[in-house]
Amino acid sequence: MTLHFDGKRAWQQTADVVALGVRAPGTDGHQRAVDLIVARLKALGLNPRQQQFTARTPDGSMPMVNVLATIPATEPGTGTVMVAAHYDTKIFKDFTFVGANDGGSGTGALLELGRALLAAPRRTMDVTLVFLDGEEAFRDWSNTDSLYGSRFLARSMSDDGSLRSVKAFILMDMIGDADLLIVKDGHSTPWLRDLVWRTAAQLGFAQHFGSDTMAVEDDHLPFVKRGVPGVLLIDFSYGLRGTNGYWHTAADTMDKISADSLGRVGLVVEAVVLQLIAKQ
Repeated sequence: MTLHFDGKRAWQQTADVVALGVRAPGTDGHQRAVDLIVARLKALGLNPRQQQFTARTPDGSMPMVNVLATIPATEPGTGTVMVAAHYDTKIFKDFTFVGANDGGSGTGALLELGRALLAAPRRTMDVTLVFLDGEEAFRDWSNTDSLYGSRFLARSMSDDGSLRSVKAFILMDMIGDADLLIVKDGHSTPWLRDLVWRTAAQLGFAQHFGSDTMAVEDDHLPFVKRGVPGVLLIDFSYGLRGTNGYWHTAADTMDKISADSLGRVGLVVEAVVLQLIAKQ
């Protein structure tokens, strides 16, 4: 299996996103982020589509946008694998939060993954890149104040019947920590999570994929709850193992993000996707 994901490219994509500043819905940086994602996808030769919706938040109605782009199969097949990340940042009133890891790293990696997967010579399923909005809570995390974009997308796909074609949903979030340790998420589908961990070991990255299980609520949940196999890749010990040292602080900046870490996660996800889309 030949892999093409480049951690340095992913780091630069992340840096370009983070340079836009705050990307919370309703901010100028948010629209700039949408424009950048759309432009980068078009530069890859893809046809991005914007799913616009209005979310009911504790701060009132808020326009949001999910951006999706499909890498088509190269030969007849059925179904799609979805790979996702959120690009929004949490809003804080007392400091500026640019979310290099929390929002930025997954977005940069997903843009690079698109380039890498387009180089695959054989794809028997579509791959859909999903840039989700509104992952962050506006106030306190709850079932109604969080995951706005993924909840809307999963519901709309369930309503129109397209959810049945999704064979797997892979989510990347907070994957750039230089001291990388991906947690084993308890909400993820066991067989898909095992495939990720097995692939990481085969690529020589076992030390960066932990053995401790932690149930993390993230954008994969609305899909898993509807029966779609899903897996989350997240480092929830950002800054120092055992704590969330930089998480949701002004210190979540590009100097904390490692191209090596992005490369490790990106290569694992690329390899997993290639295994999934080769099976019919």
